[in-house]
Amino acid sequence: MRAPGLTGMLALALPLAAHHRPVAAQQQPAARVAQAVNADVFAAHLTLLADDALEGRGTGERGGETAAKYLAAQFARLGLEPAGDAGTYYHHIPLVGRRFTSTLRLSADTLVPGEDFVAYLAGTDTMATARGEAVFVGYGIVAPEQRWNDYAGADVRGKIVVALAGTPADQDSALFRDARPEYAFRQYKVDEAARRGAAAALVVYRGGVMPVPWPSIAQSWLGEQVQLDPPARAGSLLIGGWLNEPAARRLVEQGGADFRTLAESAARPGFRAVPLRAALDVGVAARTRRIPAANVVGRLPGRGSLAGEAVVLGAHYDHLGIGAPVAEDSIYNGAVDNASGTAGMLTVAEAMVRGAARPARSVLFVGFGAEEQGLLGSESFVNRPPVPLRQIAAMVNLDALNLTSESRDIAALGAELSSLGSLFRSAAAAEGYRLTPRSSPVLVEAMQQDFFNRSDQAPFARAGVPALFLYAAAHDLVGRPAGAGKAELDRYLERHYHQPSDDLRQGLDPRVAVRQLRVVTRTLLAAANQRSQAVWSANAPYRSAGERRVSRDQ
Repeated sequence: MRAPGLTGMLALALPLAAHHRPVAAQQQPAARVAQAVNADVFAAHLTLLADDALEGRGTGERGGETAAKYLAAQFARLGLEPAGDAGTYYHHIPLVGRRFTSTLRLSADTLVPGEDFVAYLAGTDTMATARGEAVFVGYGIVAPEQRWNDYAGADVRGKIVVALAGTPADQDSALFRDARPEYAFRQYKVDEAARRGAAAALVVYRGGVMPVPWPSIAQSWLGEQVQLDPPARAGSLLIGGWLNEPAARRLVEQGGADFRTLAESAARPGFRAVPLRAALDVGVAARTRRIPAANVVGRLPGRGSLAGEAVVLGAHYDHLGIGAPVAEDSIYNGAVDNASGTAGMLTVAEAMVRGAARPARSVLFVGFGAEEQGLLGSESFVNRPPVPLRQIAAMVNLDALNLTSESRDIAALGAELSSLGSLFRSAAAAEGYRLTPRSSPVLVEAMQQDFFNRSDQAPFARAGVPALFLYAAAHDLVGRPAGAGKAELDRYLERHYHQPSDDLRQGLDPRVAVRQLRVVTRTLLAAANQRSQAVWSANAPYRSAGERRVSRDQ
């Protein structure tokens, strides 16, 4: 039997909300609002957002536009004020799609795109070339707190930088303990090369280091890249890219060196950059198209002297749209990722309205677009916020909820980084949760994989706004054996994450979301009502950005 279409689903969602009455007025305000979180409301939103009628909510596609209109309609139904552009609920995301054609020559050797390398334009140019001497900069890391500087004594201005993927810890586990995870990422290495004045930066892919196989990386970069217009660009860098390890070996050997010896030297303290004595010639051209996309923003106004400030509850409504079929299914519905978070955001908004919340600060409810393209909706929001950044007191993000099993514990990534953590802890206790132990397998993996920097809270944190990410994985599941939480997470990641099977046939239970969303509701109200804005902890990597945010004149 075919699932009901969009019109039928809208008819289903609205009556449920209409019959949802405020709870008893004699309860304390936070408890009263939290009790207004309703499983039926959540189920209606989830069922619609994950329906085939929304065609996987692809960015720039009909399904994504329909989802944005649905969010705006729900905000209007609840009486939330439009907080987007020009008195609307829509906050424009300036997106472009770019396809790159590239060439790379090593002396007389022409390398093959997709097999040996991939390259892209780092700025807004339609084409660029970089020619000259290549310089090996080890891992391309400058980390004063680790007493590490791969660029020490090197002048790479106008040159082509070659850096290894990963960190020295990949060769020596005694190095880079508790280091910032982004040091391992391609983007960090390209950005650091830009700060040093390089003309191009190529990161060497190594199979034993990278969890993603080379063909997947190549396929991704040979396809269309969705970016903000104009893309962020630092310094004079023209070209970035990946260099497959066999091609890197050929490059090093043409200069008379041994790749293995050079790579091993990169993991020794005191490493110094090495000229490769081989010239590279890299060229990239781009074709560009504009892509329509928007965040959707509604405001619950605050009361009193703090009403001009705001706390943000966000969730990305986009997913992957219609793609390559798997088991004859080509719609990537994204039920958990992230129809669940978007439905949760709408359900909390409804609870605040039906529960007659009267927060001191305003609450901004935001459906972010283009998250799957690289957090572009949230980055655009932070670049051009509806209220000045210094007036955004806190941000909570919902990106996938636990909808399978009740748990005794709950986690928010980033809780240890700011005073929001104590608010979350109190909210969790009020709903009968204990916090997930940081030593649990689910949180150890989350920290190792740097999940905090991989969803829409990250641009807020980098801009200095204290933020939390409600984490979907639990450690201690009710009625399940020890370790079941990690096994359940692994099963989802292996079978359903970014696959057409992430749909409602997984056996999701909307009732499991209720207590989680009550914790979110209490946390938001606490952040909205406390006298001072949330602050970063002394050791948080975002503390300096937070101090700049509140001191700047915006």
